[in-house]
Amino acid sequence: MAKSPTAEAVPDVMSNLSLVKMIVAIVGFYLAVLLVLHCTYVWVTGGENREHFDFMTSGMVWDHPEPNFTVSSAITEFWSVLTTIPLAGGLLCIIGFQYRLDWPVMAVFVGTLLMYNFAFVAHMTLWKPVFQLTLTSVMTNCLSAFLLYGALACDLSRFVPPLERLDCEKCRAKVAGVGVAAVAAAAVRLPDALGPGGGVWTLFYVQAPPVWIASLAAVALKFGSHRDNLRPAYNMVSWAGFFLSAAMFLSYIECTIGTEAVLFGTLRGFPIIHVAIHVSEQIGIYLYGLSLAFLHHVNTSPRRGASFRWLLHGTFPIFCCEQGVWWESAGVTQTKAEAPFLTGAAAVSK
Repeated sequence: MAKSPTAEAVPDVMSNLSLVKMIVAIVGFYLAVLLVLHCTYVWVTGGENREHFDFMTSGMVWDHPEPNFTVSSAITEFWSVLTTIPLAGGLLCIIGFQYRLDWPVMAVFVGTLLMYNFAFVAHMTLWKPVFQLTLTSVMTNCLSAFLLYGALACDLSRFVPPLERLDCEKCRAKVAGVGVAAVAAAAVRLPDALGPGGGVWTLFYVQAPPVWIASLAAVALKFGSHRDNLRPAYNMVSWAGFFLSAAMFLSYIECTIGTEAVLFGTLRGFPIIHVAIHVSEQIGIYLYGLSLAFLHHVNTSPRRGASFRWLLHGTFPIFCCEQGVWWESAGVTQTKAEAPFLTGAAAVSK
């Protein structure tokens, strides 16, 4: 296992206050985008009413069970858009940049940020190609993690001997490549084949099985792996699996009951189940990203101080470690230094 190149860490990388500022900045930026879009549309068109696309009867296969254009005449599914603001992806990228995490981790973090931006635009417009891109990017993220860290499942080979095959990186690459191609094909073909509401069902059919399998694997590794140093990551990713699995279960309920999942008399048609799905996904994806960072910088490319820290009175986890370097300046000697403990963080590892 090669050590990551490291440099002297910047003091006070993150504190409770800086975390809150980051959250406010991310949410504020995207709210400003929505406000500008709404005001521009009203200014150009005079705020004329837009056609309402009803779930299951509109003929738009990616339409979700949320009344359209009820909050803004420029935004198709307002509440779905609001809850796909890329908070999880944004925070992961900030953590990654501040600690200069290795490129495999950063690739997953940036991919997470992109997929949430795709979802943000998709719910705003109901544009079919963006929904297809969203689904493909979500599963590419998942399969990339399998490619990079799937070998850890070999720890369970004493219980399930065939898992020993996952030690073969080329084998994992073939599975991941075929998986991405299959997902892309499903995103293009399956919604129309299923008919009205087909896009929502496609999300469930494509995402739920891998999520449930990965969740079971995480729990199995938590209790069955002999690597105590990775136990905090397995615990964290088990919680990620819980939230993502809950989102998939709620997705099935939403697909089954359709518009009954909407509180039409509240907040101009509040899609309570879909909002719950998005919130659960955001939590799960964030915890999943932190877990990958821990696995990488404890097992694959170790760094000193790699651990989870808890901000906001022990309610909000982040990952921290000694700061790495992405490039080296000529004539400058890089020194190792453990990143300082975060201000206001509880020194507790899950």
